[in-house]
Amino acid sequence: MATQMQENDALVYQTITGGRIELSKLSDAEHAFLKLVAKKYNSRQDWTRFAAWWNAEFNATGLSTSSVVYRICQDLEARLGINQGKVAPPDYRDFLAELIDTQFGSRQEFCRATEVDPGQLSRVLASRGDLSMKVLQKVLEVLHAQLVIQTEEESRAKTSTDRAAQSIAVAIARQDDQSDPHPGVAPPKCPVSSNAEDVENWETMPSMWKSLFPNVSNLQQVAARAQDVAQREMPLMCAADAA
Repeated sequence: MATQMQENDALVYQTITGGRIELSKLSDAEHAFLKLVAKKYNSRQDWTRFAAWWNAEFNATGLSTSSVVYRICQDLEARLGINQGKVAPPDYRDFLAELIDTQFGSRQEFCRATEVDPGQLSRVLASRGDLSMKVLQKVLEVLHAQLVIQTEEESRAKTSTDRAAQSIAVAIARQDDQSDPHPGVAPPKCPVSSNAEDVENWETMPSMWKSLFPNVSNLQQVAARAQDVAQREMPLMCAADAA
């Protein structure tokens, strides 16, 4: 049971405001994009450069902004900004917004449930005001939350870029293992070679096929087409394999 819980936790990305994002159900497109993001993120680029890069790359994928990888990239961007001293760490407003979105789906629904004035909530979340202690206490009760005082060291740990990178790396590796029918087994090397003997064997292959496929009447045409495809495609496959 404990092992299963640890595996499940490893497939959850936690944002700086406590949001939990499930990583075990990524689509192939999301998985591929997240691998690309992870590699870029590990290079520890400047905050603004990373922000511009991932937004451009994300738009090119055609994925929706409702995708979980979009939220992850937003969080990664924020972590870099905080780490580089260019973005303020999250305060109670950020955690409040996360809880409202998670539990109610919209601020409008939240205001209906709590009778908080929508205009006041907007001003608070925009850092142009604060909730009174009475209203804040009511809001926390509705959200089943509480205020927590933490040290700067604890705050830095929760916004750590290394923690985020490790979480993504574990999830990516887990999904790669699940999609690999033979995990741990190296893929076969490209069969194309510049060796003169190999080239000679390839050129004489059609004559060998006659003994292998005696009932195929148009064997010469089939062999010619196969050779043509191989000459055009195999170098590209090998180049991709080497990369």
